[in-house]
Amino acid sequence: MITGEVTFNVDQLLAKLEALAAANAAQAVDLGAAVVQVNAVGGLAVGGFCVAAAVVAAFVARTGIKKYDDDDLTYNQQGAWQIVGVFAAIIAIFFSVGALVGLGNPWNWVGLFNPKLALAHELFVRLTQ
Repeated sequence: MITGEVTFNVDQLLAKLEALAAANAAQAVDLGAAVVQVNAVGGLAVGGFCVAAAVVAAFVARTGIKKYDDDDLTYNQQGAWQIVGVFAAIIAIFFSVGALVGLGNPWNWVGLFNPKLALAHELFVRLTQ
């Protein structure tokens, strides 16, 4: 007896959820597209920040390497500038990779200009995994 009542209640619940989903499907798609667009803007913003940081780090690396060749500095000062130049170059490489990931991801650009297509892509990827 209890099994039949539970099944009946679950069927009623599923019917109500289906009606609710059908009534609000357009709003849900618009909300999902807006979320995808905000995520895309975030990814592009991270890429832009990485470009700026890579440029600053490359400038510091270039300055460090130029100072290494300066004859007016002592041997220790030249060594310190060489270390600064090498570390700044490594940091510039890491930020360059971050910029490529953020700005080079085509789905960030698709999400910015056509968020419904990006939403469909995300749904497709999650359903096929």
